[in-house]
Amino acid sequence: MKFRMKSKNSTGVILVFTMIAALAGCGGKTADSGTSAASAGSGSSEAAATAPVTSEAAAVSEAATAAGEWYADVLKDDAVRAEFPYYQLLDINGDGTDELFLSSTEKAFVGAEQKAQLMTFYGGTPVILQEIGGAGGESWYYHAADNTLVYYSRLSGEAHLMLYTLSDGSLKETAKADTYEPNHGPEGTAGPETVYLLDENEVSRDQADQFWAEYKADQDAVQFTQS
Repeated sequence: MKFRMKSKNSTGVILVFTMIAALAGCGGKTADSGTSAASAGSGSSEAAATAPVTSEAAAVSEAATAAGEWYADVLKDDAVRAEFPYYQLLDINGDGTDELFLSSTEKAFVGAEQKAQLMTFYGGTPVILQEIGGAGGESWYYHAADNTLVYYSRLSGEAHLMLYTLSDGSLKETAKADTYEPNHGPEGTAGPETVYLLDENEVSRDQADQFWAEYKADQDAVQFTQS
């Protein structure tokens, strides 16, 4: 069975992964064992209980296994390992299927010369949700209390937090915070004082600090390990 990875991010690289042979064989083994049991108990109630697993049921079983272990095949891909030698698994929406974080660095903070990618499994296909890395620096935090993924970025004179939930194979922004130091920021916000925004509304420093302290906690930073 082949799964083609599609991207929600236009900059993401589309890759093709083939699920490991063991997955494809799971349904066949189940059906064979069911057939043997049925033959041994032919004509009895046990025979009915151990009837051969249908091809449809085997396919459902295989699909369920694939949904739970799709990332194993991604991590075995030589091209992926070369580009992203570090990874982390987190179920960021609590649906029982892990999301896969890939990174070119083991550090939680992805600098200008590095990059990281977040993937999920949706509709039978691995999907790229977000790719980070570039000028300044970026990182992810996972706020387990409300299954929220937090994206953080900083540039000279400004910093940003964006909160996301994952549903229907894509990230949905739920809130954001922006801080602009004096003489920085988009047109209409640059001035002699630091500007604090929550969902594009100007707030006090105390309000901004409270929001940032809740969602940008060091212990929540996504850490990577070598694959």
